[in-house]
Amino acid sequence: MFDCRLGHYLTYHHVSQDLFRRHRDKYDGLIIPLSVACVFKQGTGGFVLTLKTQYALDPRTPILQADFDRQSIRRAHLEIADVHGPTVRQIFLSGPLRPADVSPLAADIAARVLSFQKQFAQQSAEKVDKYAALLGEEVESAYGGPHFLIPPYFRSSGRNDPWYQVSLDVAKAAVREKERYRLAPVLHITEGFPENEFEAMANDYNNPGFDGLIVFVNDLQEYVARATTLTKYANLVALLQGQGKPLFGLFGGYFTLLLRKVGLGCFSNAVGYGEFRDSGRHEGGQAVSRYYIPKLHRYFTVTDGETILNIVGGGLLRCACSVCRRRRPLTDFTSRELLDHFLNARLTEIHQAGPTGLSDLLDELDETRQRLENYPMRFDWYSHLREWVEALRAFA
Repeated sequence: MFDCRLGHYLTYHHVSQDLFRRHRDKYDGLIIPLSVACVFKQGTGGFVLTLKTQYALDPRTPILQADFDRQSIRRAHLEIADVHGPTVRQIFLSGPLRPADVSPLAADIAARVLSFQKQFAQQSAEKVDKYAALLGEEVESAYGGPHFLIPPYFRSSGRNDPWYQVSLDVAKAAVREKERYRLAPVLHITEGFPENEFEAMANDYNNPGFDGLIVFVNDLQEYVARATTLTKYANLVALLQGQGKPLFGLFGGYFTLLLRKVGLGCFSNAVGYGEFRDSGRHEGGQAVSRYYIPKLHRYFTVTDGETILNIVGGGLLRCACSVCRRRRPLTDFTSRELLDHFLNARLTEIHQAGPTGLSDLLDELDETRQRLENYPMRFDWYSHLREWVEALRAFA
């Protein structure tokens, strides 16, 4: 978010450590979910610290306001609740937090969560020697803390939603706890958040103690959303960039990458999944093997991806990266190759979009859509290109 080369962060997951190590040149830093930082504390710390890349910890607080059967509580949920304090844990065990539960605790919750982030490097270094040996890095006498702090945050549907004020109060309380660190609150809103309240929200967060802002539109699936929804997102970014502070899009794909032309500085995604997120989702699950088609700027199951490439034929949709250069069925790709391919494709997108104007980038999307209309393809495989162009054309 600050001092970035590419404007691209990855969501950290402990099962993908080899990937993060091999592709260190393809991203600026890692966003570590608080759940992972707690449950796999020493493994996460040992790896991330010796990787020597920027990182920040996402508190993932909205899971505490989620209403689900408490028989489904997992260890990760309890760890998140513990970091937010014993009162929060006690309430969370029996049901979702309510705004009235959190309001009196705003300062305490902010202090506890930021303290965890600031102390993470010191308290998670037991396996530094192990990972330093694996990475061929030297062990340092002390490792620095996160690149910036993220205060606890809650999902809200408008400024009249009680959670809105609670989230703002917690962010303001965090200013008193940030010390020498930079602080970036999260504006976590639903798709239905009224656009006529954006200006007031921008004013609410125009606080000198906030060094940057993170925008998180809940469960925003870019390739499904209509142009009107995506234009709202772009309008919010354009409004916020007027404050002159770094802006970060939490969870996003190519459309969010394009918002850099409107004022967004950085964005993040996971690898193989995680270009959007419902912050209240409490179930686990396995990632499906998917293939990213660069020209369509979205993932498909390997079966659908293979079908699409066979229908179109030729080189229109084919990727020429080092993984894909040798033509073979996508079903033959290993999980590692699918992830390697995605990072290759994302880096190419970033490099190509950098010097290119928004109008030209939109023209390219429109040209791809028009060419695909000549093939017997399902429209929903590429209809998002039209929505993206329509959403951003007024900004070009």
